[in-house]
Amino acid sequence: MDLDILISRLQKERADLNEVIVSLEELRSHVAAHKDRVKKRRGRKMMGAEERLQVGERMRKYWASRRLQRQTKGIAESAQPDKPALQRYPV
Repeated sequence: MDLDILISRLQKERADLNEVIVSLEELRSHVAAHKDRVKKRRGRKMMGAEERLQVGERMRKYWASRRLQRQTKGIAESAQPDKPALQRYPV
């Protein structure tokens, strides 16, 4: 094989490799620039409208049951004879 032909093939391969390297470097710079623009969301997750309605309904039921417990507890306590109040710190 002629040495000139071998050298020309190697130079063509080198030129092809240089093109690939340049395009990969450009790609890397675009990805890095995009990473800087995209911020990761931290903290609480955002709720959609439907999920917010579901949570609201759940909380209404919860607080209604709490009010009912408080009312029934108040009725039960008033039906019992007077109990001395608990003292945490004896005097």
